[in-house]
Amino acid sequence: MMYPMKPSLQKVVLALTLTGALSPCAARAEEEEAKARLVTPLSLGLTSSLQYPTIKDGKISVYGLRAGVCVEWNIPDTLITEVSGISIGLLAMMDTHVVKGVQLVGFFNHATEMSGIQLGLNNLSNDAYGARLGALNIAGNAASGLELGIINYAFSLKGVQVGAINLSENDVYGVQVGIANVTENVNGLQFGILNFASSLKGVQVGLFNTHGDSCFPLLMVGW
Repeated sequence: MMYPMKPSLQKVVLALTLTGALSPCAARAEEEEAKARLVTPLSLGLTSSLQYPTIKDGKISVYGLRAGVCVEWNIPDTLITEVSGISIGLLAMMDTHVVKGVQLVGFFNHATEMSGIQLGLNNLSNDAYGARLGALNIAGNAASGLELGIINYAFSLKGVQVGAINLSENDVYGVQVGIANVTENVNGLQFGILNFASSLKGVQVGLFNTHGDSCFPLLMVGW
């Protein structure tokens, strides 16, 4: 006599069957991805399209030194997915997704995700973890660490902003020091001439301090 299989056991059998059927496909996909990804300790070039080494229809990961003159926005057949080490550009370095280490450029730095130090006239990233030093520092999403510049912007900040103008659209967990400090929610300290926040859990020190509907000179404490 045959007994019906329990639903839970059916799920296990189905999962094992699919795993066995799909594992060769997954292995082939990983093999193709490895073929299309070049790992190198050194990348040199004038631009993204004129560089060594290059790979057609693939991606490059650099573990060491990445150097160029003016490396522009992403070009599909020379896409740098990651630089772990030092990235140096005379004018601009804008085609890298992930940088772990140091990005040193004369005019314009860009990385989708930056972990380490960005040093240049303009520093731009979606997420920044570490220190960024320049005239303009922008983190479109989150910044954790130190931003030191004339204008600093982060959607949300965990750390320290020091500059003439410090901006955060969402939350600040830490310290803003500047002429004008502006954010939505402060959890920490704002120190400057003008301090603006919608809500305050911490201290504002400046000539003009405001949070919510409150406005006081010199010192404001919120909790």
